[in-house]
Amino acid sequence: MDEGYDVVIRISQLKDSSLIARRIAPVSMTLCAAPSYWEKYGKPQHPSELSQHKCIIYSYLSTPGEWAFVENGKPLNVKINGNLTTNNDVVIRSAALQGVGIVYGPSFIASRALRQGTLETALEAFYADSLNVYAVYPSNRNLSPKVRAFVDFLVEWFRHTPDWHESPSGDQD
Repeated sequence: MDEGYDVVIRISQLKDSSLIARRIAPVSMTLCAAPSYWEKYGKPQHPSELSQHKCIIYSYLSTPGEWAFVENGKPLNVKINGNLTTNNDVVIRSAALQGVGIVYGPSFIASRALRQGTLETALEAFYADSLNVYAVYPSNRNLSPKVRAFVDFLVEWFRHTPDWHESPSGDQD
């Protein structure tokens, strides 16, 4: 906001701040790789096995070199080894589709490929809590009409759960 932006779109679990954050849509996490990768290296049965795999690191995660899971209701953080680090979801998806490694990140990165069967999930029982897409803006009492209109548009556009939040079978997460 110090840089002059009126509104920012964030995907995270937001911490308290002096800014207003309006929830736009849910985003679940997914861990997946190409079927060829799973055939060559095997699917891990527990997150601790990820250290033996090639991982594609999504640098926008809060801890890119460590993936957060949940086991028996408790946080489980696993250090991973990456052979590719990027903040670009197109690069991540392309690399995963080519069998370069495993990706763990927001479901919108891989949702279409998962539905098409060109990527397959693993470790579903351990996925971390879902994230949300937020419109974040200053807590001014006089919110500009253009910001209000833009945020209202986003809320309406994503009023129904986006398909990136669906499981590969089409069921809602």
